[in-house]
Amino acid sequence: MIRQIALPLRFEEGGVGDEFYVSDANRSAAELAQRWEQWPEGALILLGPVGGGKSQLARLVAAAAGTRVDLVEDADRPGRDETAIFHALNRAQETGPHVLLTARIPPGAWKIGLPDLRSRLLALPFARIGEPDEPLIAELLAQKLRARGLDVAPDIIEFLTPRVPRSYAALAAVADRLDAAALERQRRLTVPLARDVLADFETGKA
Repeated sequence: MIRQIALPLRFEEGGVGDEFYVSDANRSAAELAQRWEQWPEGALILLGPVGGGKSQLARLVAAAAGTRVDLVEDADRPGRDETAIFHALNRAQETGPHVLLTARIPPGAWKIGLPDLRSRLLALPFARIGEPDEPLIAELLAQKLRARGLDVAPDIIEFLTPRVPRSYAALAAVADRLDAAALERQRRLTVPLARDVLADFETGKA
């Protein structure tokens, strides 16, 4: 079952508009992220693959919490200001604001030079956004295709959903190829066209 978190905000790609759709693939992460007042140590690491919506979810939570939650995106990226992150985590533990960090991989795999920061990060709870399940694929695929200006009939989504590989990267790639194929052939999106695109995708054709 799909439900959505919606706030009066708009963000770029990573989600469409102000909607964040929740399924079993990301429900536990979404629920934990929203309970920011209950985070142990006053902080949470939100993990997820590229394209999985972790930045959008984090921004929605931070916006709803206002000044009570600071957001550190791509915290696993080399070159981040480790001292600043360490001080932010200290403040979160003492007086606030809370800190929500996003990353692709768990902190044990980050390249961290500051030993105290490593210890602090390893002690933090984390929430993980998983690869999409079929209900989420259906919603995200419809979003992405409509965002590209394509008319998406229900039978097309029904055809594609069980056949698209369960990854955000594959989902985005299929949406791009469907858009390109419809433009190249000057045709509206149909099940036969979608079948051709998927066949090419599975065989690795451009």
